[in-house]
Amino acid sequence: MEPITVRISVRGYETDAQGHLNQSVYLQYAEHARWSALEHGGIRQSALLDKGVGP
Repeated sequence: MEPITVRISVRGYETDAQGHLNQSVYLQYAEHARWSALEHGGIRQSALLDKGVGP
């Protein structure tokens, strides 16, 4: 499988007053990228959940 790129827009409410990303948001971005990679590979979240499987 070829590498993929997942674009993520940083929203203002995810940052603090200095513009630093909140530490918990990194995990959310990683989760979003993981599901995007699975979908890119033809694996749908709904199909996994129907089988009782999750990554």
